[in-house]
Amino acid sequence: MSASRSSRSIVLLCLPLYIFLAIVPVWAAEVEPGFVRKSVRVGKLESFGITLRTGQVQEKVSIQPVNFAIDHLGQISIAKDDVENPFSAKQWCQLKPTEVILRKGADKQLKIPVRIPPGTPGGEYFMALQVHNPLTTAQRDQGLNVNIEMSFLVLVVLDVKGGRRTVAGKVLEPKISVKDAFPTINATFENSGTVSVISRMAAVIRNEDRQVMDKFVVFASASQQQDGQAFVMPRGQRDYSGEGNRKLPPGRYSAEMVSQFGVQGSKEKRRTKTSFEFEVEESEAHNVSPIDDVVIKPDPLILEMPSGGTQFMTVGFKNRGLKTVEAELRSENPTISFFPKKVKILPGKTMNVRFGVKLPATEDPRRDIPIQIKDVTQGAEGKVRDLKLSIYAPGTAPAPEENRKEVKSEDSNKEDKNEGPSDTPKEEKPADVDRKGSGGK
Repeated sequence: MSASRSSRSIVLLCLPLYIFLAIVPVWAAEVEPGFVRKSVRVGKLESFGITLRTGQVQEKVSIQPVNFAIDHLGQISIAKDDVENPFSAKQWCQLKPTEVILRKGADKQLKIPVRIPPGTPGGEYFMALQVHNPLTTAQRDQGLNVNIEMSFLVLVVLDVKGGRRTVAGKVLEPKISVKDAFPTINATFENSGTVSVISRMAAVIRNEDRQVMDKFVVFASASQQQDGQAFVMPRGQRDYSGEGNRKLPPGRYSAEMVSQFGVQGSKEKRRTKTSFEFEVEESEAHNVSPIDDVVIKPDPLILEMPSGGTQFMTVGFKNRGLKTVEAELRSENPTISFFPKKVKILPGKTMNVRFGVKLPATEDPRRDIPIQIKDVTQGAEGKVRDLKLSIYAPGTAPAPEENRKEVKSEDSNKEDKNEGPSDTPKEEKPADVDRKGSGGK
């Protein structure tokens, strides 16, 4: 029985902030940089350059200027021309839709001309270059021929000198929900100025006596930055969300949302904040054993090592409960040791413990090492949690889940470092300029 021949098309839009490594073919065309910022003068013909290359013997790509938008979730898309956009630069780009022939091993340099008309107010204006790359895979079994069409964007910011620029923003619609005594805050930052900004957000929780109970970062949707910051275009919005470091006792609280924002590259930062009140009710979550409120990362505990080897790993123990936890790590397996064996973890804080494993040379490395963590706060009656460390031969461990937040090494008696905006944040660019537009190759 023979299958009839059929064809199917797949269109991929590859953007600098969202790189689809798993599905971008290795022979796809590349473009760099993925993000361009260019200072331009009114009335002058200026240009910027991009580089195109391919892994195929020969390939044809098409290029055209387009408008782009970043929505409140951080998703980048091609914007329609009929949507009013006072910050659009597409109409100033003198590149007409064009096709370029690329050859393997020969970079293609392309100049993009732009002319800013007289009378244009100073400020930032935005456009993108859409590079369309039709690809066709080899014929597969069952007679199915798959056509892959890739479009990727080079984001462009034209900085027109002169005029007065406004840097302004505000926090909109802050909301809080409490589940199992943990607060989760959602809010939206709105850029009401005339230039793009880098925005960060944090929350400070106080009880009725104005005592600070918790401080934590509120992360922008789709942010790739460790501190949750994001690029927000003029008149744009970005959603933020964050969960508290610890449980809160029953009672009334006030939450203060603080947003720090500023122009990319500028040391001058501005702040805006808003406050609201909420209540935490008594729940079953308040009655669990303190040791059950300790979150352990990484999870699961996995280590790759050869027979006869010695290996170390750092494990973070974060106390998300209401009480200080004193705990001791134990194992009857002589191949593992802990540094330190005893920890004292304040509410909302993290302590790191170094696990050391030494395996016999004559045995298979694969094994599960049982570990116990005992709550010694309650003495001999303290609860015991059972853990395990799984050992694999090199290159055979299952891929661990990616954790967004790295375990921090900090003393339990010091202030938690996850406190919110600092005066010198690491800034996020609207595109990763270290990656190529085709997918970070």
